[in-house]
Amino acid sequence: MSWGIRITLLYLGFVAMIVTMVILTTRENIDLEYKDYYSRELKYQDKIDAMANEKALSQSIEHQVQSEAIVLTVPMSFLTNGFRGELHFYCPADAAKDVVMPMEFDSKGVFLINRAGLSKGMYKLRMSWNMHDKGYFKEVVVNL
Repeated sequence: MSWGIRITLLYLGFVAMIVTMVILTTRENIDLEYKDYYSRELKYQDKIDAMANEKALSQSIEHQVQSEAIVLTVPMSFLTNGFRGELHFYCPADAAKDVVMPMEFDSKGVFLINRAGLSKGMYKLRMSWNMHDKGYFKEVVVNL
């Protein structure tokens, strides 16, 4: 085999490899954390303030991961102070697995979340709530 044919085969192999890499990378799905990521970035100081507010509390929302449910408990004093909140199960691996729901505690300060509606994996449990016209935010990692 002559040098010209070897160089041509090497060049064609390189071109095929580059074309394959381009095709594979264009099919890769890359999700941003939020669809409105950039506008949320401008409001990030509000989240920092909410985290500081949560850390200043003497008691906070507690979570327990059980075999069939996730149990959130809240001090009763929270519920008498105009409490309203939202729960976000954020899955970093797949945005399709994210779940957002309102926090609805019963009269004993307990909120049960059925695990059947959640896929297995690692989630960041993001809890945001308002009391006394003040925002609070807490984030914990849970493995289901």
